[in-house]
Amino acid sequence: VTMKLEAQQMKMNPAFRDGQLFPSAHLTGLTVKNTSLDKPLQWESTHGLAFLHEMEYSDGSIRCKKSGLYFVYSKLQLGVVCATGDPSLVFTHSVNLRTMGSVTQLMVNSGGFCDNQGSKVWKRSSFLGSSFLLEEGDDIFVNMSHRNLIRAQLQSTTFFGLFML
Repeated sequence: VTMKLEAQQMKMNPAFRDGQLFPSAHLTGLTVKNTSLDKPLQWESTHGLAFLHEMEYSDGSIRCKKSGLYFVYSKLQLGVVCATGDPSLVFTHSVNLRTMGSVTQLMVNSGGFCDNQGSKVWKRSSFLGSSFLLEEGDDIFVNMSHRNLIRAQLQSTTFFGLFML
C-alpha cells in the first residue's frame, strides 16, 4: 500500500545526481491544432508533469544551453477510426536536430495505420529514444507526418524530453 501511495505522489523533477541538478526537460502533449508539417509539434512546457531546467522552449523546440551527452526521447500515443476499405497508410514520427541552420533527423519511426483486419479502431504508440552529443545552442524538435493520429489527452501518454547523462 505504501508503494502505491508513493507512486501516486511522484512528480517529474529535473535530473538530480550527487547533489547536483543536471540540464533536463520534459514536455507533454497538447491537442494538435496546426497540422502544417512546416512547423515542429507544439508542447506544454510549464504545467502538470512538464518542466524545463537549464533548457529553453520556443515554438516546439528545446534549446540546449550546455554542451554534453544527452538522452533524448519522444513518445506519441496514436489512434484513429478507420473507414471501411481504408488502404494501409504510413506515418513517420521523427526527432530532429537544428544546429547552425541545418536540420538533421536523429531518430525516426515509421509504421502502417488503418491496417487492422476488420477493426475500425486503430491504436498504437510510437517511442523514440537514444543518446546524442549536443552542443550549446542546438535545437531538438519532433515532427509527425499524420498529426491527426496524435492522441494527447493525457500528459502521461504523449511527451518529449531530454536529460544530460
